[in-house]
Formats: sequence, C-alpha cells, structure tokens
Amino acid sequence: MAVDPRDLEALEKAVNDASGKTGALWITFLTLVVYLVIAVGSVSHRILFLELPIKLPILNVELPLVGFFIAAPLLLFVYHFYLLLQLVVLARKAGTYDEVLRSQVRLTADRALFRRRLDQFPFLQLLVSHHEADGKAIRHTTSLITWLTTVAAPVFTLLMIQVIFLPYHDAAVTWIHRIIILADFAVLWAFWPAARSSRGDLLPIRKPGDSPAAMAAYVSVVFIATFVVLIATYQSEAIGIVKHHLPGARQLTANLFEGPVNQVTGLRTSIFSNTLVLSDQDFVDDERMARMDAAEDSGADGQQRDRFNLPRVRQSMNSFRGRDLRNAIFDRADLRRSDFTGADLGGASFLSAKLQKSFFGCGSAPIERYDDTEYRVREQCSRANHAHFVNANLDEAIFESAQFWRADMTGTRLRGARITDAQFVGAIFHETDFRGALVCGATFQHAQLHQAVLSGATIIGGRFQNANLRHTDWRVATVRNSNFQLSDFSLSDISGAQFQDVDVQGSTWRDVKLRYVLFEDVKAHGALLLATEAEMVMARGANLAASLEPTPSGKIVQNECVKQDPLEPGFLNRLRELLPRRSAVDASGWNQLARQPVDASKHRKAMDEYVAGVFCAPSDTPHVARGLFREKRVEPRALRSLAPVRDDVLAANNKCHGPNGLLVSDRLALAWLLIQLGSSPEQ
Repeated sequence: MAVDPRDLEALEKAVNDASGKTGALWITFLTLVVYLVIAVGSVSHRILFLELPIKLPILNVELPLVGFFIAAPLLLFVYHFYLLLQLVVLARKAGTYDEVLRSQVRLTADRALFRRRLDQFPFLQLLVSHHEADGKAIRHTTSLITWLTTVAAPVFTLLMIQVIFLPYHDAAVTWIHRIIILADFAVLWAFWPAARSSRGDLLPIRKPGDSPAAMAAYVSVVFIATFVVLIATYQSEAIGIVKHHLPGARQLTANLFEGPVNQVTGLRTSIFSNTLVLSDQDFVDDERMARMDAAEDSGADGQQRDRFNLPRVRQSMNSFRGRDLRNAIFDRADLRRSDFTGADLGGASFLSAKLQKSFFGCGSAPIERYDDTEYRVREQCSRANHAHFVNANLDEAIFESAQFWRADMTGTRLRGARITDAQFVGAIFHETDFRGALVCGATFQHAQLHQAVLSGATIIGGRFQNANLRHTDWRVATVRNSNFQLSDFSLSDISGAQFQDVDVQGSTWRDVKLRYVLFEDVKAHGALLLATEAEMVMARGANLAASLEPTPSGKIVQNECVKQDPLEPGFLNRLRELLPRRSAVDASGWNQLARQPVDASKHRKAMDEYVAGVFCAPSDTPHVARGLFREKRVEPRALRSLAPVRDDVLAANNKCHGPNGLLVSDRLALAWLLIQLGSSPEQ
C-alpha cells in the first residue's frame, strides 16, 4: 500500500513528535543556563585568587577552577548550537504541515482549528500562528519569550562567564571565551532567522538596510563583539597594544572596569572589574601560622639554613606561584607567609597589607630580557614594578632576585627581611624600616630612602648609586663591599656603624653624626664630608685617589653577595663631571679622619659598649638584636659589663633585653659564649 506524503494526520503527528522532543531539549537548555548563571555568579574574587574548586549546586561536585571556566562556555555553546539546529528542523516540518494544511483545508476557521491541535511548544505556536489575524498580543509575547530564552539568555551567560573570569588574568582562557562568544554569534546569525521562518530555510545574509530589525541586529553584534574583544580586557593583555590606536577604547575600559576602589565597601565604583579586588580580606589560619612560626624559630621546621642561620626555603600559608596579579587590590589584606614565586605583581596595591614572612623569588635561575617598556624583566621571578606597598608589613620577608622597579614602599616595615640580588631601582622607601634586615647583592640605584631606618641592618654587595639617603638611621649597621657613588647621606646618623671596603666616590655627607664608626678601605675620592658630631671614628686604609673603578676590591670579604656588574655609563659620566669640581677643601673631612690618631683598642672597646647598649636596650622589635648577633657584633664581655654577673643575661627579667628576641639556636650560642667567660653553671 502506497504511503501518502501529504497525509495531514501523519504530518501533524510528526510535527507534534518533533515539537515534544525540541521542547524537552529547550527546557533542558534553560535549566543549563540557569544552572551556569548560579554557579558562575557564586564565583567571587576570593575564589579566583585562591584558585578554589567550583562546587556545582545540587550535584555537590567540585571542579577545578580553570577547567570549569573552559568547559562551561564550551558546553553551553555546543548545546545552544544543537538547540538551534533542532529548531530549524522543527520549522521545516511546521512549514510543510502548514503548506499541506492550506492546500487541503479551504476555510480559514477550519485551518485555525487544525493548528490548535498542534503541540503548545511556544516556538511551534509562533511558527503556525502568523497566518491568523487575531492574537497579536499573544504572538508578540511568545516571540519575546523565545528571543529571551534562545538568544539573549545564552549570550548573557557567555558574557557573564568572560567578565567574571577576567580578573584571574589568564589570556588563553579569556581568548577561548571570546572565540566561543563570536562563534555563538555566527551560529545565531545563520540559524536564528531560519528557525523563525515559515519554511525553516537558511536565508541569505541580511544587510543593515534591509529592515529596522536587521539594522538593530547589526548594531548589537558590532557593539557586543567590540565589548568582548576590545573593552573587556585588562591592561597587561597583548590586545592593549591594538587598543592604543582606537580612540575611546582605553577610556571605555577604564570607565567600565577600572573605577577607583571605594575605601568603605572595598569594591570598585565601576560596574565591572578586570583585576582582583580583595581589600580587608584574611587569608591566614592563625593556629597554623603559630605552629609554623614556632617550628621555624626553634629550628624544628626541617628547612636548610644558610650561612646567616636563616631558612633557605620557608613554609608558606598560601601559594601564588607564577600568578598574574597585576594591578590587583590587596589593601589591608592579611597575606602572611604567602609564596609569590614568579608572580607578577606589577601595579598591584598592598596598602597596609600584612605580608610578614612572605617569599618573593624565582622558580629557576633568573633570565633577563627587555620588554617593550625598556625594563629588564627577570623570567620566572617575582615582579612588582610600580606596585604600592605603602605602610605594608613585610617583616622577615624574603626577596630573592625579585624585581621591584619604581615600587612605592613608603612607610613599609622590612624588619629582619632578607633581600638577596633583588632590584629596587628607582623605588621609594620614605620612612621605611629596615632594622635588622640582610641586604645581599641587591640594587637600590636611584632609590629614595629618605628617613629610612637601617639600624642593625647588614648590607653586603649593595648597589646604592645615586640613592637619596638623607636623614637615614645607620646606627650599628654593617656595610661591606657596597657601592654608594653619588649618594647623599646628609643629616644621617652613622653611629656604631661599620663601612668596610665600600665605594662612596662623589657622595655627600653633610651634617652627619659619626660616633664609634669604622671606615676601612673606603674609596672616598670626591666625597664631601661635613660631620656635626664625630667621636671615636676610625678610618683605616681610606682611598682618596682619583680613581673611578666601578667595582669593590673585595679585600675584606668575597662571597655570593658581591656582584661584578659593570657600572652604568650615566654614573661614570656624572662622576667625571662632579669630581673635578670637588676641591681639596671638600675632601678635608675624609683627610682629617684618615690622619686622626685613634687608639684601636679604645675604639674597639667604645664600639663594643655602644653596640651592646643598643643590643640590650628595650625595643619593639627583636630584629636589631638578631642582626647584631648574626654579624658577631655583640661582644659577650660588653654584655656582662652592662648586666651584673649575679643576673642571668639570658633571663627574661634581666636588664639586657636583646637575648629575649633571639632565635632558640642563637640564644644557645650566646649562652655557651657566656659560660666560656666564666658564668655560673646554672646559667
């Protein structure tokens, strides 16, 4: 028996079956959209920063952060594409049914009755009701529902995914988002008109002038594509180079994504944000922190110590290794014991943040290259160029080959910090506290250290050419093999300090305090010295010859801190211009020190007593005492002269407060020294 291809009942059944399946697919798609909106909407900046897994609602399944933000938009796109294909198929079946219905049923009222027998799926009703004269309000409402659920909702969800993930700063994943959004637009442009047509045929590409609807579609696509590719970006992206040639694009990004942070709410005033904003956040488990500190202080942390008795590797509370955190906001955040190895913190803000015992270093040996801003970039090393650490606490932090060019460290605490081969070129250290810090081979060229405190600090192989060191406190500091050419020490207190094998050519020392100071093998040609107070100063082996040797001679010590980098030509040129103008009268201060007869034993005794006095004085930080003991500047005999023999120098109630801040291993070493001097067995 032949099958009638124009059987109206068979066509009706086929249309209803297709409508039922497509309707179920549509409901599932809407459920997926709502599900993703809820899941993505719950992703906070804290989750992005800590890279916490995404916990899916209802399912209670955790997915990796980056994996979720790759899989979610891809799944949504594929499902959306498949839904549009099914809608096109449904439109073709509905068109065939409507054609047969019009040919076999002559009366309009009868055709309306037949159409009402079809499935109530909104898309199907919209396709078959356009022939009816009445019910315009219902058709417009149905049309709006179909457009919102099939066009607007998925596009909005994809945009939401891109915008929320943008502060994470993963260019590869963000470009995946952009490509998916543009591909979804292409699919909509090709299949949505066909799904809305009466026969489901793919239509030719519409032109903006074809109709107002076509014009609106063109404008919408261009605007959203521009937003996705050029506006929803972050400053360090490569696309930023292109944006500079487009008028208004950079400003639009700033207005939408980079508004100032409201210091009350801790949020940006702009609608979106392209950087992490985590003001006043706490990322530290205090109990775990206390256990780590106790283990490290007692030496029970199992970490290898360097020759300064400091841990080479430190246990971390959180790891942000290799992360792109440029321009992020961490004002007043608690980030103690964080590992920023290889992280890029350029332009980030850490105002009043807690960063004690954090680590800024390299994942491997630093490899230097120049970027498009003429900065020397150290690959796989921490970088915080132009970052803001105003009033931050970086006590006992470790900086190994880190790069902090032109960073603002005003008011920062760096007590007991270890700064090895780090670069702070042009950085601002106004009123920064370096007490007890260890600076090994670090670069502070052109840095501003006005009113900085370096009491008890150790500087070996430091490069401070052309640095502003006015009003600095160098009491009981130890400086060796360092370069201070063209620096300004005016109005500084140098009491109790040791400068051994340093180059201060062309530097300025106006109105400085020099008490119990040791200058040994100092290159002072062209240096201007006018001391307001000088007492028991010893200058041995001062080199006042007209020499411009850029590197230290290394007679006192030679170790890994001393770098033999060539001096920048700019320094040599300035020295050549300056030194001839410095007359013999200007060098009279150094000449007087060199000729001044000072008994070595008396100078040694006076300095030991002065250092012991600083060591034993009450202080709000133990780092000066630790630095002095680390450099063997503390003479046990001088301690006993300050603390009566009947009092235990190591007792908590003793007049000498220095030992209370020492590490356990250092206290044991000091106790042994005191016992060797004849202290009682109980001590």
